[in-house]
Amino acid sequence: MIGAYGSHIIADSLSGGVIRVVVGSDPLVTLHVHENVICASSDFFKAAMRSEWKESKERSIEFKDDDPETFEIYLHWLYCGTVPTRDDEEEPTSDVEYLQLGKAYVLGDKLQDGTFKDVIIDVMMNKRGSRASDGGQYFPGEQVVRYIYDNTPKSSKARDLLVDFYVSYGNELWLKGSESEELPKDFLMDLAVAFFERKETRATTEPTIVSITYKYSEHVSPCYLDFDPAIAMETPMATSGEQQA
Repeated sequence: MIGAYGSHIIADSLSGGVIRVVVGSDPLVTLHVHENVICASSDFFKAAMRSEWKESKERSIEFKDDDPETFEIYLHWLYCGTVPTRDDEEEPTSDVEYLQLGKAYVLGDKLQDGTFKDVIIDVMMNKRGSRASDGGQYFPGEQVVRYIYDNTPKSSKARDLLVDFYVSYGNELWLKGSESEELPKDFLMDLAVAFFERKETRATTEPTIVSITYKYSEHVSPCYLDFDPAIAMETPMATSGEQQA
């Protein structure tokens, strides 16, 4: 499990009303969250509960197209300030976790929660720096790339991160070893541009945890990391579709 700054939960946040959240369709899962807690972090919920929407009156919101497990990760982070992860999984389990993180990022985008998106980027960055039980180092595979590119805008920081992963750590086998036609054309274009830019500038600096605050963060300032510089960053996970020995 990797430590991550939560959402400033204080006693008063738990004293307000509760919102019913219905997620998924088969199966349909009903969750509950304190209004003060989620509205303090999600601009989507803040707007929904302060408007004339029927959801505000019924104190209930449906997310039929979303994954209940992903929403539970979000709620876990809201209340506990951490994102549960494995730290020793080999592929393909590794890529399953990267995909779950990708879904969490997309949910954060839907809920307009920039801080949660920053935390997920943080977790991905730490995950790629860890070693699996077989000694390998794994990165997001094609399925993760497709999901991120299919569900985010061109300006997405998650897209930037995936491109940097491939540019800094990848090799030709990452593309030759897969059915490249399954990769989004937008990703391949971004990858080509990034390689040309790297060649022109002779850049040799690889993505680091520190760069999260500046390049991949939704909040240049203040960033969630600014609130607690002593955040416990335990070695997270090591799982994904691609491996570096």
